Amino acid sequence: MLGDEYDVKEEGLSGRTTVFDDPLSEGLNGLAMITLCLLTHKPVDLLIVMLGTNDTKERFACTPENITFGMERLLRKAADTWDAWRTFADQRSHSHSEQDAEVHLIPAQKTICTRTI
Repeated sequence: MLGDEYDVKEEGLSGRTTVFDDPLSEGLNGLAMITLCLLTHKPVDLLIVMLGTNDTKERFACTPENITFGMERLLRKAADTWDAWRTFADQRSHSHSEQDAEVHLIPAQKTICTRTI
């Protein structure tokens, strides 16, 4: 559908959370895995994250604010993984600072967010 010039990598895993360790299942914490996922598929041009639903499980006892803060932490960590992003990998001499990173939170509908990390 996108054409041969696009290479879409899917990192979907059922049960994954934004930042929470699940006491019943190991390895589902998105915050712990985001750097590895990005570096594995570098250079990255675009990241679409569809997480948060599993954070609503009763065992995590999260409020919507907790889930939002978790997503913000996850996206900040992704943005700060300089070596994964094509724009920074192509400009190695660039001096990185927190002001250089941009994270845009765009509300997504399930119909357009089909890839997860």
